[in-house]
Amino acid sequence: MDDRLNVARRVLAQAQLRTGMRVVESWPVSENNELFAQTARKAFTVPDSLRNVFPYGIPKAEVINVRGSGAAAALIAGIASQQGAWVALLGASDVGWDFLLKSGVETERFVYVPAVESLTSHVLFAAIDGFDVVLLEGMRFRAREEMLITKRARLKNTLVVSDSWNGDLFRFHCAVQGIGGISRGRGHIREVAYQFTSKYGTAYLNFGMHGWNFNNAGITRKQHSPDAEEVLDTVIPKLAVVK
Repeated sequence: MDDRLNVARRVLAQAQLRTGMRVVESWPVSENNELFAQTARKAFTVPDSLRNVFPYGIPKAEVINVRGSGAAAALIAGIASQQGAWVALLGASDVGWDFLLKSGVETERFVYVPAVESLTSHVLFAAIDGFDVVLLEGMRFRAREEMLITKRARLKNTLVVSDSWNGDLFRFHCAVQGIGGISRGRGHIREVAYQFTSKYGTAYLNFGMHGWNFNNAGITRKQHSPDAEEVLDTVIPKLAVVK
């Protein structure tokens, strides 16, 4: 595993020089084997509240196409990170750090590459080789490129999460269901209720001041109106765009 990470480190170092990458924290090499051993199973385990959409856990060695909201990618990244996964975010022009961190992402195992236009494939394949989860924001590929990326992800046991995937793979949709704390355009947002959908089923989760509430399926009192949506777009940070 040291070789795997060393390759990724060298290429991502080039990205830092050429594209302005910012590394949130550097990784301690002595912990590599232990961290990867923790995530060696075929899937990341999920809370019971997500069993309807991920009955077998969040699959590794796969590409998940997230739609509707960046909250879906943040949710997946946080669950994986809490199980020891290394996470890389590529291509996002802006990041809602508070949302990402409250979703459970550990900064000591997280790398952010904000612009990869000049060496997309080089950096992407290095990330797939060296990380457990790779989040792709706004990066589009031709059909052949998607096939190669999928093949590489399955070979390296890496989960790729993309918001711009064209291929018909695992789709994970997220939509805002309601907002707690807003009434007729007034008040303060206490929590946001999200609906998550996959080919297996539907689940509902709340996101509040302390992150995801896996013990509560949907807010009991919610206001979902154009005014609430406008406030939500203003207050809730981006992943690139979390809403």
